[in-house]
Amino acid sequence: MIFRGSPTRLLRNLANFGFGYKYRPMTSLDRKAFAGLAILVAVTASLLFGAAGTFHYWQAWLFLVAYFAPSLAITLYLIKEDPALLARRMSGGPFAEKEPVQKIIMSIVSLGFVGLIVLPALDHRVGWSPLSPTMVLIGDLLS
Repeated sequence: MIFRGSPTRLLRNLANFGFGYKYRPMTSLDRKAFAGLAILVAVTASLLFGAAGTFHYWQAWLFLVAYFAPSLAITLYLIKEDPALLARRMSGGPFAEKEPVQKIIMSIVSLGFVGLIVLPALDHRVGWSPLSPTMVLIGDLLS
């Protein structure tokens, strides 16, 4: 069967069929959520591949998929079911905190997260601890 109609109509029909979402125009919150997620993916990928010194790092590609596929799914769910919660979750990190102690704690947590991204990539570059692919897959499944 040949589809007759605009490409936009085809995409709407596919989206409605595949995910059960009814088409509606994107709001500014939706755009902000997707932009924030895209920036987070880009920064994380830059940290991973920059520290590793190569794009030939399949463990990093697997990590990006394992980490950001659920993030995208949660974002899509919140857009549909609870936009108010999505709006509250959009602000985070040390700059969103009001209490000085909380700012310090969130700064330390943020630095720890960066370390958790950069250290394995440096390990890949230098070869400190080679792991079998099976162990890498098990680790990704457990996370």
